[in-house]
Amino acid sequence: MRIRPTISIIRVSFLALLAAFAGAAAPARADDIQVVVPNSKDGFAGIGNTRPFSFAPARYQQLNFAAEFGAITGPSLITEVAFRAGPTATPFTHTVADLQVNLSTAAVTPLSASYATNVGSDDTVVFAGPLAMNVASPMGGLRPFEIVIPLQTPFLYDPSAGDLLLDLRLIDNPNPTEAKFIDSLTIPSALARVYCSSGCSVDDSGGSIDGGFLITRFTFAPEPGSGLAGAVAILALGMAARARACPS
Repeated sequence: MRIRPTISIIRVSFLALLAAFAGAAAPARADDIQVVVPNSKDGFAGIGNTRPFSFAPARYQQLNFAAEFGAITGPSLITEVAFRAGPTATPFTHTVADLQVNLSTAAVTPLSASYATNVGSDDTVVFAGPLAMNVASPMGGLRPFEIVIPLQTPFLYDPSAGDLLLDLRLIDNPNPTEAKFIDSLTIPSALARVYCSSGCSVDDSGGSIDGGFLITRFTFAPEPGSGLAGAVAILALGMAARARACPS
């Protein structure tokens, strides 16, 4: 049997680089890009909306138009989704016991009242589990984005491929009235959201459709292939090629 010490060295180097990359991937990196949708509400407060966090169970789909992502120059990884309290919401704490968040490139625009019709072929579960909400900022005026969903699985989104569909399922949401108004606006002609918030199941086939819209902040990591992420990918490919060239 042939001994392959070189492969072991490459694997150690690869793991070390991965560890370095994990440290570089911590929140608030200088090269992250944050996009507030709609862009017109970046720095300006909207109104309050109780959907979907004040209901249980609940499903909520929102269409985020590709034109709002002009700051993204190509396919990029979404690593975080965040909301902020509305101007009139009092500070609150609330935990959604079981939340599922999906992202996909929307299959249709405008949205259909049928949930399944709206979901794109790249539909991905990006978060599943409890979500703790802690809004500490005082009511009145513009609030910071304090309701943060760190994605367990980043989502690769390309605005040139279509609009972005945000799909929330509040599977278990005890004491939903603890959650207060979330900052939002209304675009009557947009048909930008579908929701079922009362006497519903997250497995329902469809819901109500209107122009309501949660003001949402999406955080993007650097484009795949750039910087340290690219180095990790190149090293991984090199390691695989070297392993194939040195059979046991």
